[in-house]
Amino acid sequence: MKKLFALLACLFVAAACNTEDEISFKTQIGYRGTLDMHLLADPSQSYTYENVSFELKSSTEDNTLTLWIYDMQFPGMPMAIDMTLPGIGYTSSGDTATLSADEVIPYYGERPMEERKITALRGTATAERLTLTFECMGYSLSYTGTK
Repeated sequence: MKKLFALLACLFVAAACNTEDEISFKTQIGYRGTLDMHLLADPSQSYTYENVSFELKSSTEDNTLTLWIYDMQFPGMPMAIDMTLPGIGYTSSGDTATLSADEVIPYYGERPMEERKITALRGTATAERLTLTFECMGYSLSYTGTK
């Protein structure tokens, strides 16, 4: 009887610790979606890029996220580049994380790109959907992607 009680107690504790409903960025989560850009000086100048890939993963050193943007291209750029944005703050509540960073220096490979500083980054992420807004190089950008 004691063994049965101990087994039931262990099962109860294990069930209480179930965090499947909470979002976790311990493994990289990938999204594919649409990136819209509007020139801040003239919002009528807008550009839309389809099938843009973003990925998120938590940092092992601190309580931040790293965002990878693949094939990022601004108007007038001769080629697309991959950017890494480390140090994005976040808070999570249930299955949703709220992302926020006032300023982030993106990296191209190992090289910081201070001339492409990201500002006013805000967004939300779930395991299935990512929405972000931020400013960079005189553009306002918004991204919506799904897993």
